Amino acid sequence: MVHPYRKPEVCIHPKGKTMINRTTTSLLTAAALSLSLGLTGSASALSIDFDLDAQGNPILAGQHIDDEYADWGVQISAVNLRRNHDAAIAFDTLNYTGGDRDLRTDSGRYGLNNNMERGNVMILAEDIVDANNDGYVDDPDDEGRRPAGYFDFMFDTIVHGGAVIMLDIDDRAEPGSIDFFRDGSMLDYSIDFAGLGDNSIEIIQFCGFDYDHMRINLGGSGAVAEVHTTPVPEPVTAVLVPAAIAAVGMRAGGRGRRTH
Repeated sequence: MVHPYRKPEVCIHPKGKTMINRTTTSLLTAAALSLSLGLTGSASALSIDFDLDAQGNPILAGQHIDDEYADWGVQISAVNLRRNHDAAIAFDTLNYTGGDRDLRTDSGRYGLNNNMERGNVMILAEDIVDANNDGYVDDPDDEGRRPAGYFDFMFDTIVHGGAVIMLDIDDRAEPGSIDFFRDGSMLDYSIDFAGLGDNSIEIIQFCGFDYDHMRINLGGSGAVAEVHTTPVPEPVTAVLVPAAIAAVGMRAGGRGRRTH
């Protein structure tokens, strides 16, 4: 599903827990957001919205989210700090369950910036009851106790910058944050959520650094609506460079030997 976006302000390089980009009133398409983030070029931008998996299959409410985007080189996992289970699952914001009306984006939406239908989001499951054994959580409900836990996004390749769209980050005292890692080490870049209130949409845009692991920390209830980033193109290998030089030399040499 392609969504329009509220255009974030100029992307700021997040050095040492200083970067938060707020939304303005203009709307952007997914392609325009990618362009504004520098998510275009030789590498294909990654846009995860939890409506379809990497193969284009619909994701259903209550579905466990883990390897749905493995074909794009992304693995997703969750840790619930309040329960004896760890599960990231899909939540249908157009048909809310678990009494979670604060996760609605249907006609009953009411929070700041929440001005459009979004379909599925990803939540940290409060329970994983599957009474009919169909593989889906029966009554998707997000973890509300504080701190709730976190999601880990592991990328097979190095990625650069991006944007995260959050739904219902309503705790200003302990809203949550995003941390970044590379080669197993935590980077000196961290972004705190603003906590825009119940049922709100918050867009966080970041740039200026590369990473292969992103962690989204939830201070309490809330959901991840979308994640956008782009792989960093791999450099030309040392094996190919001499071959390319030799090929150029052969062509040049061939032209030099021509006689008239």
